[in-house]
Amino acid sequence: MNQYQAIHRATVIISSLILSALSVQNAHSDISRGCSGSIGISVDGYSKPEIFATLQGRGSCKNRLRANDCRIRAARAIERCGIDLWEKRWPNNRNPRVGQSVEACTVSRGAETVKDFRINPIYLTPATNPFDIKYAMEKAACCHVARLADSVQMTVHTASNGDEGCGATKGKIGAWASGHRWYSTKTIFSPYIANCAAVRVSGICNN
Repeated sequence: MNQYQAIHRATVIISSLILSALSVQNAHSDISRGCSGSIGISVDGYSKPEIFATLQGRGSCKNRLRANDCRIRAARAIERCGIDLWEKRWPNNRNPRVGQSVEACTVSRGAETVKDFRINPIYLTPATNPFDIKYAMEKAACCHVARLADSVQMTVHTASNGDEGCGATKGKIGAWASGHRWYSTKTIFSPYIANCAAVRVSGICNN
């Protein structure tokens, strides 16, 4: 082997080692992955859910080899947002016209984060701090899904969808799936019974 060949071989070996080291480093770098989410209701006897809020869940994990762990955490962040909204609903905050805190849907908590929490404007309460999940549920059920029913029974859900890890069900079929490959729904509360006749008399449907 002449000197040129030796230098070339050494260069190839060094380059390979550098690429290998970079690959290992990238595989073990902290990363984040996301899932799309929504919060809404399904009314007994009606097939299509009504969604009143959308959001993005983000989860972090050790490296790209554990990307599904990131997405599992992202889906959990979406569920946590819905649970927190339900736990802080009226009458727990005593005044439905004031609205409620949406902190769990806007503040990071370690490896689980929620971003882009957006409420459909038609489900905002007529108040300065304009969201209450009970108001949104009753307006969705009585004013949009079951417009003629005197009373309805519903379930409030969160849904997450995206790549593997975002959900337990694979496929594009499903009312909550939004065309993604994996999706799951989580029941936040069921059953919730709304007196739609009284809801309409209160003027909610006109707001």
